[in-house]
Amino acid sequence: MPAQLTLFAPGFFGPPGLPREGDWLAGLDLSATTAMLSRADRSAGGGGSFEAALCACFGLHSEDNADLPIAALTRQMDRGDAGQDYWLRADPVHLRADRDRLVMLGNSALALEPEERAQLNAELAPHFAELGMALELVRGGRAYLRLSRAAAVVTSPLSEVVGQDVLAHMPDGPDAASWRSLLNEAQMLLHASPVNRVRRQRGLPVVNSLWFWGGGRLPEGLTAAGDVLWGEQALAVALAQASGMHTQPLPAGLAEGLEQMEAGHHWLVWDRLSEAVSMGDMDAWRDGLNVLHHAWLAPAAEAVRRGRLQHFTLHTIHSIFSVTSRTQKRWWRRHRSLPALNAGNAFGPLSLREKGGVRVD
Repeated sequence: MPAQLTLFAPGFFGPPGLPREGDWLAGLDLSATTAMLSRADRSAGGGGSFEAALCACFGLHSEDNADLPIAALTRQMDRGDAGQDYWLRADPVHLRADRDRLVMLGNSALALEPEERAQLNAELAPHFAELGMALELVRGGRAYLRLSRAAAVVTSPLSEVVGQDVLAHMPDGPDAASWRSLLNEAQMLLHASPVNRVRRQRGLPVVNSLWFWGGGRLPEGLTAAGDVLWGEQALAVALAQASGMHTQPLPAGLAEGLEQMEAGHHWLVWDRLSEAVSMGDMDAWRDGLNVLHHAWLAPAAEAVRRGRLQHFTLHTIHSIFSVTSRTQKRWWRRHRSLPALNAGNAFGPLSLREKGGVRVD
């Protein structure tokens, strides 16, 4: 039996407010993708953050506005020692002063060397240890705090804050004041760090803050979203491992993937568009969309037509497009452009004004 493929692609429709007409898609031929989506079945995706939408696919939901336990999930993936402890992410990040706000630039551009991580850990960990917390910086821009008790605080995922004013996303809840104070203390230690002094001399972005988020304990009873996950996106891999899915490296494209696919439900998380949207980098978004179209979406339409894929699903957080050989035969459906497909989204999108920032869909 042919395989099924779900492609989870936050940022697919770009930032909100893009006009239907204009040159922002000039030079991109997305006709195979838009024809497929124009004929597809469409349903609501639930919305929310990238992390919330992805976790929901594995049966994990936030209760009473509490953090999703992202830190414990990715800690188990990174070290295998999450146990029953309470974990909080404390990721090293770069902030930029911009007029009357402090903008989160995240950590994708930091690319810390192992020696830099080790030195920063040696500088910061004793301060946290005095408070009964164990800090460790690991690979992929991730760092963890192990706490002796649960933190009475609500945080914002780093992906939601990139490109935004951090002051609008500071920790909230009964312990918020303590965590904001701890954040300031960490910033002062980082300001004096020899690691940052060397990075400044080399013209590299400095680590001038940590970002606390994703607190909780390792969840149990997750539901596998499929049989196989393709790719290395950290949260997706963590959820896949916790729910018993197999994981495999991301192929160059669907043509290569089809040669390796066996029957079953395969998943792919494509997160290259969402940060470009958050940062307002339209060139990077266009480039990523072009790669996604040629490597995965257009080949998926062809694979469904030829019977090599039984079912293809595109999940953009706010919308879910379901494609089968039956939907592909809806020749009477009007071919809609990408902006028209987005504008016709009955389940959103939120405007920039409503979101208070950039919505990723």
